[in-house]
Amino acid sequence: MKTDLSLSERTSLKTSPWGSLIGLILLGNLLGSLLRLYGASGDRALLVIYGVAGWKINWLFISPVILFITNLLGWLFLWKRWRGFLLVAWVTFAVNLLSYWAERLLVWSSDQNLQGNLGFMTVLFVIYLALMLLFTLDLKPKDRN
Repeated sequence: MKTDLSLSERTSLKTSPWGSLIGLILLGNLLGSLLRLYGASGDRALLVIYGVAGWKINWLFISPVILFITNLLGWLFLWKRWRGFLLVAWVTFAVNLLSYWAERLLVWSSDQNLQGNLGFMTVLFVIYLALMLLFTLDLKPKDRN
């Protein structure tokens, strides 16, 4: 009787609850980037009427596309456990972190005070970092390719 080795090889890597949570975060970021792109395209005329600078409007279109591609690749690598999935997961984390804070501090800083959800977003990114660390430490060294 012949067994399906491909199935056993695919499932040999320990399934981590931390990896599952990170996958959900990446899927949430995928959806969020699509919603941002949809919102920017629907409100472009309104943004122009309110006098939002052209480069900020361009940022509203470019940023979600970059985040969508990055999070999609991160999720695919994580889900398929392709070679280098851990590195891609960390790069995706870094892109998400840098994108948010660059937008907050460089793009919209003149339009808002730094109050608001600053503490909430800081806590979310600390949780995201903790999940990444738990996921990394949970993997056996041979599985961290």
